Amino acid sequence: MIYFGLDVSLNSIAICTVDETERLTQEGTTLADAPSIVQYLEPWAGQI
Repeated sequence: MIYFGLDVSLNSIAICTVDETERLTQEGTTLADAPSIVQYLEPWAGQI
């Protein structure tokens, strides 16, 4: 299972992913709009 942390601001979202062992697996940012968020999270579909 993958867990996500989101830091939301008006224009962007910082996202980090953590695995079940609490190991940080990825950090990144995306625009704060629905299509951008969906595109960013798409590789983990079914694991969230």
